[in-house]
Amino acid sequence: MSVILNYKTQKQILDEWCWAAVASSVALKYSPSSGPTQAFLASQLIDQSCSIVASSDPDAAPAVCHQDFDLQKALMRSKNWSHTFEGKLKFDTICQEIDAGRPVCCQIFWPAFERSHFITIFGYTGPKVVIGDPDKEAGVCSQDFSVFAEGYREGIWTRSYFTKPPQNSPIP
Repeated sequence: MSVILNYKTQKQILDEWCWAAVASSVALKYSPSSGPTQAFLASQLIDQSCSIVASSDPDAAPAVCHQDFDLQKALMRSKNWSHTFEGKLKFDTICQEIDAGRPVCCQIFWPAFERSHFITIFGYTGPKVVIGDPDKEAGVCSQDFSVFAEGYREGIWTRSYFTKPPQNSPIP
């Protein structure tokens, strides 16, 4: 079986903004005409000056904007956070969420860099998951779930974020 959600993976505007790209992409999946931009989320969660950051000129971003941030707080700000699970999910759980029209976000810890990265699973086809990675060097790919769960891009899947549409909004 195969289910792939209507989901557009945004590229992160700044190197540290995978959290903003994932939260904005999830919000736009649920509310295509009114989801918050990466810059809006950063301006609300980091510093008001981040509102001017644009993908056309990321080098002009104020220094204060170059920060990692907590995806859960960003999803809460966009009203798309349902709950968080510490660790990996089972393939069946991923499929149930996708079948219900809800993408699942994952935190990947890279020991070599001592930092985390956020991605979204928004589909499955057979034993593979469809991954949206906001990293400028990545993008959309499909990978066997067992390979993904054991080390996506040499990282460790440490946390899973369940999403939902904003209250009183149907799932498109």
